[in-house]
Amino acid sequence: MGATTSLDVSTDPQGWPQHRRDAILSTLPHVNTFFGNEEEVMRIADRGPLEEAAQALLRSGVREVIVHQGSHGATVFTKTEVVSDPAVPVAPLNPTGCGDVFNAGYIRAAMAGADVVHRLRLANAAAALHLENIAKPYPTLRDLRSRLNVSLPVDRRGRVRR
Repeated sequence: MGATTSLDVSTDPQGWPQHRRDAILSTLPHVNTFFGNEEEVMRIADRGPLEEAAQALLRSGVREVIVHQGSHGATVFTKTEVVSDPAVPVAPLNPTGCGDVFNAGYIRAAMAGADVVHRLRLANAAAALHLENIAKPYPTLRDLRSRLNVSLPVDRRGRVRR
């Protein structure tokens, strides 16, 4: 019907028993964008190294696997490419919710038509501004542009593409 879906999992406190892995795996044919950290990706795929685990998830039907890598940035795996982008170095004051802010930035950039490199760059920048600021943890596009010179693609009139 034209909708896109994303899924972000959290580390399973029970250690990913088979029935919980099966629940996640059953959703993957319906997921466009899968978010997780290295451990989550490898535990759900039930294999390592990371590259092999990401490819297994892609074979399950996911279009792209985005791996949160903390202070190392993030990596996107698709069937045809692997793209990494480094984290923006900031003082870590507010780690709770960084992954969610990263995901929101990534999805927002995707909705604007940004390529994978620019999606990662915007997502990493959004997570960095969240991480360094407890008083204003949810950065706007204006914050990203003014503080880190990161923005979304614009059309010929200078408007953000939708």
